[in-house]
Amino acid sequence: MSITYPTTLDTFVDPIASSPRTSPSLASSQTDQNSAIEALEAKVGVTSSVDTSSLVYRIGKAEASSTNLIQFASQQYKRGGALSGLEFGGTVPGTEGQDYFISSLQTFTYFAQKGLKLLRIAFNWERLQPVLLGALSTSYKAHIDTMITYAKLNSQKIVLEPHNFGRYIVISNGGFTDTFTSTSDKLWAGGTITAGSPGYLEVTDYKTAVGGTANNPVSPATTYSFQVDAKIVANLSSVGFEALWLEVFRTDSNNFLFFTMQNVASKWELSKQVNGTTTLLATASKTFVLGTNYTILIDVGQLSPGNISLKIDGTLVATVAIPAGFTKGYVAAFSNGVQGRITNMTLNVNGDTTSAIAGTGEFLVGSAQVPFTAFADLWTKIATAYKDEPTVLMYDTMNEWHDMSVETSPANYLTTATTTLANQAAIDAIRAVDTNKWIAIESTRWTGIQSFTNMYGANPQIWWTDPSNKTLVSWHYYQDSDHSGSYSTAYDASYRTRILTEVLPALIWAQKNNVITFIGEYGVLNGVSADAINWQSDMDYLLTIFDAFGVWATHWSGGDAYSSPTTLQPSTFAVDREQLPIIQKHLGYDPQEIVNAYKTNFKNTNGVITPVTYADTTNGRLGIMNATPTDPLTVTGTASIAAATVATAGGAAALKIGTSTVVGIYFGSGVPTISAPKGSLYLRTDGSSTSTRAYINTDALTTWTSLTTAA
Repeated sequence: MSITYPTTLDTFVDPIASSPRTSPSLASSQTDQNSAIEALEAKVGVTSSVDTSSLVYRIGKAEASSTNLIQFASQQYKRGGALSGLEFGGTVPGTEGQDYFISSLQTFTYFAQKGLKLLRIAFNWERLQPVLLGALSTSYKAHIDTMITYAKLNSQKIVLEPHNFGRYIVISNGGFTDTFTSTSDKLWAGGTITAGSPGYLEVTDYKTAVGGTANNPVSPATTYSFQVDAKIVANLSSVGFEALWLEVFRTDSNNFLFFTMQNVASKWELSKQVNGTTTLLATASKTFVLGTNYTILIDVGQLSPGNISLKIDGTLVATVAIPAGFTKGYVAAFSNGVQGRITNMTLNVNGDTTSAIAGTGEFLVGSAQVPFTAFADLWTKIATAYKDEPTVLMYDTMNEWHDMSVETSPANYLTTATTTLANQAAIDAIRAVDTNKWIAIESTRWTGIQSFTNMYGANPQIWWTDPSNKTLVSWHYYQDSDHSGSYSTAYDASYRTRILTEVLPALIWAQKNNVITFIGEYGVLNGVSADAINWQSDMDYLLTIFDAFGVWATHWSGGDAYSSPTTLQPSTFAVDREQLPIIQKHLGYDPQEIVNAYKTNFKNTNGVITPVTYADTTNGRLGIMNATPTDPLTVTGTASIAAATVATAGGAAALKIGTSTVVGIYFGSGVPTISAPKGSLYLRTDGSSTSTRAYINTDALTTWTSLTTAA
């Protein structure tokens, strides 16, 4: 017979005691049985089968799907905003409050009160980890920790993300010369470069420009010298302290040795600053003419071992001992109330004036200079630092990859695409120390969701592995013409009609594959212009789509110093930005939080324990109320407290305050006749004069005295 299983069930002929060996044929029967067993094995499948028709494969997929669906259901869906500031500026390491900014506790509290409980915090990789594979900066990490503390005080959750676009600026140790021939000079951060032959670096308005590295002079060198042509172009005030500062051994904004040339006071000074306290080391009178270059040499131990030698225009003017504790650091220029310029700069590290130039630049993750192992090392250190911090909900491995060495395509997204390899390196590094937190991975092309099919095709396989099954795929979506978020062109109705075709492919794919989607950035114009109103209406439409697919999302952006046209940061905390009410309509809820709340929020009625719930039908949200609440209740939207739809003649209770109704608020038509606690208020719906609109109870029974209203 011919075996038909698994298409249909086979029918075998069983021999009986009197059957000859040839009827049925023993050989044929054995063959049929072997074929049936083989067909059965094929249908069941082997361990870890990749045959999509086998039961082993299908059961494995079902188990994985059910696990992911449970997580998916219990986490639906998280919404919030972002706080920009820590990633600001090109000055590295820079100074907080000048080059970059933390957001205040007031900002965190404001957004928490508005219902934004998830905040995406952008930071700068080079500031957090000044040297690849090196330790995290304790001072910069402290700023991140401060913001985490602010979030914790407001019961908010944090997403941490390096805002580096798939890049890292490497500043090499050693000496270099610089005539500022290009504005893309990576050896200096801060200030303004005007390119030329030579060009110059300008500092003004109390700003700092930092050059070299924190490790100069790198071992075995122990000395270096810093020489520049420097001039004061103009004084910005005339109070007497105006000066152009030149610094050496700078470790941060409070610790360095520095020379000052002072035009108003007509003198120079050589000083040290330790933990913000300045000590004068040497000084002398000198006239510095505005607009005139002076060649300044600060030599640390090369001309005179153990001493700082100061030369002005080739003349030695001071020699002082190197103070204890000063062994290495950046060089810098600072404007103390002047417009200052430097050019023809030389950093000489024991005769080396070139090695820093060759190894310095901005390099892609995955390059020889910034290998995947360096990216993994960053996430090992971040995960180690925050694995036990419950306020940190998620790690977003990198913001807006773009123009990588191997761009993602349907042909390589599973193999050689840079973002695939980099994100997997980060996942592996994180999971080695933290198996609990969520991870978000972004893609190239600026993470635009509209590029999904161009990068991955219509129905890609999942391109990452996560043993904790807690990785989200993250996209960004701005609705303006070029999806940049600049909104520099006028609104057009076609931008609304394209939303579905641009976002649905990725959202449908994620839903089919039980993957949570995170829109890490979206946003439209604030304001009340016609264009802004149209953009805001379209954002409402976009968020409705996100609601349908359970998308997590954070609006870009807020932050004390963030002033983009899409900012959510209010100019005054008393007035909300126009986008905020739309976002509040779509904040969603977490079903698991509702479940957990039911465990401790209930009422006891004649021995029957039942939960007490309220519904905010306007926003589609649920909540829990204690019978005797101890925490304040916040409802976003309209809260319907009384069930009555019409006013009751003589009054009905709307709100009773206190466990035994100490006082209440009542409403109704006509003169109040209802009995109520003394001090209760009655609002009359048909009052027509200043003495018939409101009443107060005076005897804890039915006596009410009218209150005189303004109108």
